[in-house]
Amino acid sequence: MQREEQLARLRRTYRACQEQGRGQVALLSGTVGCGKTELLEVFGEWVASVGGRVLRAAGSRAERGLPLGVIWQLLHSAPLEPEAAAHTDELLAGAFDRLTGAAGAAEELPPDDASWVRVLHGVFTSLTGLGDEHPVAVAVDDLHHADAASLQCLLYVIRRLRRAPVMIVLAETTTLRPAHPLLRAELFSQPSFRRYTLPLLTVDAVARLVERDADGRAGRLAYEAAAGLLGLTGGNPLLVRALLDEKAGSPGGEGAHGPVPSDAFDQAVLHCLYRHEPGVRQVARALAVLDRAAPAELLGRLLGVPPDSTAPAMRLLRGAGLTDSGRLRHPRIQGLVVSDMPAEERRRLHRRAAEMLYERGAEAGEVARHLAASASTDVPWAAPVPSQAAEKALAAARPRAVAPEPDRHAGESRDMDGDVLSEAQRRVAALAARGHTNQQISRRLFITVSTVEQHLTRVYRKLDVKRRTDLPERLDACREPLDEESAHSTEAC
Repeated sequence: MQREEQLARLRRTYRACQEQGRGQVALLSGTVGCGKTELLEVFGEWVASVGGRVLRAAGSRAERGLPLGVIWQLLHSAPLEPEAAAHTDELLAGAFDRLTGAAGAAEELPPDDASWVRVLHGVFTSLTGLGDEHPVAVAVDDLHHADAASLQCLLYVIRRLRRAPVMIVLAETTTLRPAHPLLRAELFSQPSFRRYTLPLLTVDAVARLVERDADGRAGRLAYEAAAGLLGLTGGNPLLVRALLDEKAGSPGGEGAHGPVPSDAFDQAVLHCLYRHEPGVRQVARALAVLDRAAPAELLGRLLGVPPDSTAPAMRLLRGAGLTDSGRLRHPRIQGLVVSDMPAEERRRLHRRAAEMLYERGAEAGEVARHLAASASTDVPWAAPVPSQAAEKALAAARPRAVAPEPDRHAGESRDMDGDVLSEAQRRVAALAARGHTNQQISRRLFITVSTVEQHLTRVYRKLDVKRRTDLPERLDACREPLDEESAHSTEAC
């Protein structure tokens, strides 16, 4: 799955390790579902095919507090001589007992004493003693879940690789905050260290997968199918594979929004979400409830968290192929995230969304949709919303639209149908009258610049305004303050 370049680099690094007799370290980074585990497996199979030995281990969220868990896996997969294996087991068992008996051992680095140094040296000699004419390959998946004691052992080995024919390949999933910063600092300072980032699949790579699944019979239809798959998955290998396994990318498997997703696709999406941290899932849920593009500031207010914590989550969702242009990529993904939410959380987010959008002058219909989904009846900031008259009730509950004073501009605030300014138009016009640019209005009201321009066009027509500089004379922007901030700054008007 478009990993030929990374695989070729790993092979060259292994060859260099063999030719120079010096250790090498490689770190594979990527989002959930990007194919790190598969790449490790393929590389390990290649090493075994050329006569090398491969030791494998994987971190686990459930076993992160288990001291030396990753090192146990590595050494138990090593073909040690019976005497060496017994000695190593004895060292590790003693260290395990000490670490589990110490308070907070799961979170603390191991003690720096003579017995621990013997453990570190024992792990080092066990790994380096396995090499003969071919270097030993050590593959550790899900490094971000590795326990602290195992990381200390790996660092001890990495620092001494200059004269040891061992290649260490580590794989990590990108997280909100880099896992194990001390380890990363050490890795990045090593002269033998290489880092490879696994990108999302391109349309060419997806087309090759379609061709392979069709036994080469897809022809030019492969690219058409690949484009549909890419639009639904963003190029996430896990999601692409789920669709291909269900034959959703075959000709005729198209729906209104591209390839028809399946249960396998649904499970793959949920797998991506639950492999991420809870904060990432929360942002995905907020996007699903809003069902619109949203900046980090709006998402932060909706979730009650600082905006600077939602921006990294948005980057991870985009990197996993789940979002595009600030919203969930496909209606199926949006519906799946909504249905996976607890009912009470879903209603709470809809209610909060209705209140926030109302404050920002969103259209009545959009606010009413969120109110209806929240099943709220006690809405102090807006009138009750009957199911068949939601938009009219919300419009009636809002402050009256701003119109010029009758004695000066009678009738000029209405267009041919007698409509006055809508709430959204009033808010945009008020900010424009105070000197805000279209970009500033867009950021403040959480709407696009194009929407600002459309509102101003209608305002100019309704108020018979030819130039932006004429707005202050026709619009008393201070009569009904936009929000608490403007209420405290009326002298600036």
